[in-house]
Amino acid sequence: LPCRNSKNWNSTVCAPRKILRILNYTPMSADLLTIRDVELRVRIGVPDDERSEPQKLLVTVEMQVDTRQAAAKDDVMLSIDYAQVCAWIRELSARNYKTIERLAEDVAQAAFRHPLLQIVTVTVKKFVIPDAAEVSICITRERQA
Repeated sequence: LPCRNSKNWNSTVCAPRKILRILNYTPMSADLLTIRDVELRVRIGVPDDERSEPQKLLVTVEMQVDTRQAAAKDDVMLSIDYAQVCAWIRELSARNYKTIERLAEDVAQAAFRHPLLQIVTVTVKKFVIPDAAEVSICITRERQA
């Protein structure tokens, strides 16, 4: 980011960094573990007839986790077991849903079953409108203390 000594200096950019330095704040690692396009067959839709047959959905889960210790020790127990997260997501396909918003929320909560996860972004894609490639929702949730 540009700061006071830079020719592109901008006080609105520098001020937050200065505050963070004063507060001795160390940001979490910005490592992102992504499980992309997990295919689920789910009974989903507002009208009853839309839920009569399972529909194909694609779910992507982006998990913010500090992987430095896992990398240093080459130990999966210090990171997120993505196979386990996939299993938790697949359990949700047994439920009926009216909205992709509810499913996305349930996926986020399922991912939070992993104790190391702090922030998760979930995208659910549904292929229901003939003239559109997809309908999707993307939510980001942070673990509540």
